[in-house]
Amino acid sequence: MTTLSRPRGLLIDAMGTLLEPAAPVAVTYARKAAAVGITVSPEQIGPAFHAAYRAAPPWRFRTGR
Repeated sequence: MTTLSRPRGLLIDAMGTLLEPAAPVAVTYARKAAAVGITVSPEQIGPAFHAAYRAAPPWRFRTGR
């Protein structure tokens, strides 16, 4: 009989599969910013968010091996 080791973590890609945002991400960020006194429009956030995401280094995950 094979003994399975206990998983140390679980990664689920939920956005767009299990979850749908109530509003576009840029709209949500603009609302949260406004709640703390920062004035920024979704039109400003959208391109900046995409640029930051593209500029980020690739994600790296340890597999335990």
